Parts: sequence; structure tokens; C-alpha cells
Amino acid sequence: MHGKLILGILSALILLPACARRPVATDTSQAADIPKEIAIQKLKELLGGVEYVYCTEPKDSLKPSEIRSMAVSPVSLEVARSKGTSLIMAYREIRLVQAASAGNKQEGACRVFTTRTRSKDQDKPHFEFLFKTVAEAQQMTELLTALRKQD
Repeated sequence: MHGKLILGILSALILLPACARRPVATDTSQAADIPKEIAIQKLKELLGGVEYVYCTEPKDSLKPSEIRSMAVSPVSLEVARSKGTSLIMAYREIRLVQAASAGNKQEGACRVFTTRTRSKDQDKPHFEFLFKTVAEAQQMTELLTALRKQD
């Protein structure tokens, strides 16, 4: 009995780092040169491939089947949930956008830190968008950086 418990705990400890998000370097130096209209169009196209959306305020995790729509405007990104109110991220509230690898797979995450995050949660992203690849997360990071700089 104790052997199975210890084995379970050890397995969990080994797998824990695999679930962590590790930042991935993303060159956003040219982001300000991306015209707003192009950034909006590319972001709309990219959001079609989102695998999952996490939000810390209000706390929610959404699969694609739980998302009614995602709207990209010149001032914000809105995730309309199937149930409940929409999640809105205004570009002017973005403090930091960071691409990260997600676990052992080639999955990527675009982590968005905003000024609306409570002071005790400043190290946690307000929004997190999961993609099949790190390259998609890096592209979203660049596009959101462009929109933040132009807002």
C-alpha cells in the first residue's frame, strides 16, 4: 500500500516540470512596424487555431466548443463564451506578452499579463492562449505586441 502511494507521488513530481510553461524567446523588435489593420487580420486568422483559452480574472478555462466567437477590434480582443459574459482584453491594458512552450509536446502558449491583474497575482498571466505549435504562440505574441504599441 505504501509502495503504491510513494510511486504515485514520485510519478507526479517527475511529471510536474513537464507541465510547466517555459518562456520562448520571441523577436518583437519589428512589431511596431506591423500596420494595425494587418495585425488585426492576422490575429483573427490565428485565433481559429486556438486549442484552449485560460483566464485568471474571472477564472475560466475554455475549450473551442465552449467559445461562441472571438472578435478582434482595433482596441480589444473579445472571447464570447457559450455561457456567461464575454472575456475582454483591451490592448492598452497589456503589460507584457510572452510566448512559452507547453509541456513535453511542441505545443505553445501565448501568455498575456495585464494591468487588471491583482497585485498578488502579478506573476500570473491574465490570459493564456494555447496552440498546437510554439510558432503560433510566437506569432500571437508579436501581433499583440504590435497592437499594444499602437493603441
